[in-house]
This record gives sequence, C-alpha cells and structure tokens, in this order.
Amino acid sequence: MKRYSKPLLLLAVASLCALMMLTACYKESNVLSDLPVTVKGNVALIDAFTISATGGTPSTVINASVTTRTFEGSIKEIKLYSAVGSAARTLTSSTPLSIAASSIATVQVIPYTIPATAARGAVITLSVGVVTDNNLENISTTTRAVTVR
Repeated sequence: MKRYSKPLLLLAVASLCALMMLTACYKESNVLSDLPVTVKGNVALIDAFTISATGGTPSTVINASVTTRTFEGSIKEIKLYSAVGSAARTLTSSTPLSIAASSIATVQVIPYTIPATAARGAVITLSVGVVTDNNLENISTTTRAVTVR
C-alpha cells in the first residue's frame, strides 16, 4: 500500500494543477453584452415636485416647482402633464433647459394655468417628466392635485 501512495498523491496533485490551469483560462461571459439591448445612459432624478396652491378658479396660474439633478449628461427639458378628472394625462407644457450634469439639485418653476373651461369642483392632476440630452424621460410617480373652485 505504501508503494502506491506516493504515485497516487503525485497523480492527484498533477490533476489538480491541470484543472486549475484550465479553469484559469475560462472567460466568463458578460451578461449585458449578450442581451439585445442598448444602454443609452442615465435618467435625471426628480428630487421634489410641489405646487404653489391646491386650488383655484379657472385661468388662475399655479406654479409647479421641480427639483432635479443628473449625474451624467444634461437635462434637456421639463414636461408638465395634466389630467382633468379621470381623463388621460396630456402634455401641458414643455420647458427647454440646458442644465449640465451636477450632483447639486436645481429648482425650476413652471407656471400652469387652470383651463378656463374647467368645471367647478373638477380635480386636475399634475405630474412632471424630466428629459435628458440622450432623450430618456423620467416621469415622476408623485402627482399633485388642483381643485377648481
């Protein structure tokens, strides 16, 4: 038994070394490069979305304040969306901007005029979207409601 133990040990060590050398040459595939997607960049962050009043009469101007930041690229525009009652959301205004990438938040104020045709008691839901220079839009999940008096 003793005479076979040394050759078996050498065979085991040689096999282990060969296995380690073969696995060292193994190249791990990149999961992202295997997918049929194109990475376009980062979206801008919406830190806060507030409005100056929660109600008003038709033709009243309400200021929507949007706090944004982007770490890569720049902000191209801010879009304000509105929906009267249960109607579908529509683009109300698009404000072109040129805000460079910065970790410091910037505040933009966008005026919104309550439609003259809005019925008394109607609830208008406002939301905001921020578009970067690579045309990626981040639409805030936070909405603000304005009641027509």
